[in-house]
Amino acid sequence: MKIDINKIQDKKRNLGQILTSPQIAAFMVKLSSKATGVNVLEPCAGEGVFYNTLVENNFSSVQAIEIDDSLIPTKFKNKIICNDFLTYNFDKKFDLIIGNPPYVRWKHLTKETQNILINSSFWKNRINALSDLLQTFIFKSVDLLNEGGEIIFITPFFWLQSLHAQKLRNFLIENGYFEIIIHFGEHKLFKDASTNNVIFKYIKDIILFYTKATYL
Repeated sequence: MKIDINKIQDKKRNLGQILTSPQIAAFMVKLSSKATGVNVLEPCAGEGVFYNTLVENNFSSVQAIEIDDSLIPTKFKNKIICNDFLTYNFDKKFDLIIGNPPYVRWKHLTKETQNILINSSFWKNRINALSDLLQTFIFKSVDLLNEGGEIIFITPFFWLQSLHAQKLRNFLIENGYFEIIIHFGEHKLFKDASTNNVIFKYIKDIILFYTKATYL
C-alpha cells in the first residue's frame, strides 16, 4: 500500500512536517564520530537541509528519502528518493542515520498509514493506537543500522518517559545505548512547534547488551 500524497489535506499535521534549521543540522552532524566515507541515511529529508549539510561536511555516500515531492528542491530532485520511509525496501544498512523524524499522533495519521501499521506483521508487535509516528521511524532506523552505527535525531522529549513508548525504550536498551542526550527544556528550537526537544546520539551495540546479560 502506498500513501497518495495528493489526497492529504493537511500535510503539516498528517505528515509531521516541521523543518529543521541549517544551524541545528550542522550541530547534529558535528556530533557524529563516523568517517566521511561511511553509508549515511536521512530518512525524512524535507527540503534537504541535512543532505546539504552532510555533503558540505564531505560525507560522500549519503542516501536521503522524502515522502512529499513538493518539499524537495529542484536541485535535489535527482539526489533525494521520493518515497515512504516506512514501506521503502533499502538494499543496504547504514553507519549513520540522522535527521528530524516526524511527530504525528495516531489520530492524525492518514488512514493509509494507520492501515499499513495495523495490517503489517512487522509493526503489529511494536505499535499501537497510542503510538506516535516518531516511534516507527526510530524502530526502523535501528533495524537499518550496522553494528556500531549511530542514530542522531532531534525529537520531542515525551517518548523518553511516556508509558506507551515503553516497548521502544526496551528495544533500544536491548540493541545499544545512548551516548548523548541533550535536553533543551523550554527553549524553542522550531518557530512553528512548541514541544520540549532533545537531540540524542544512539549507538547500536547488540554484542554489548548480550555480553552484559551473560554476567547478570
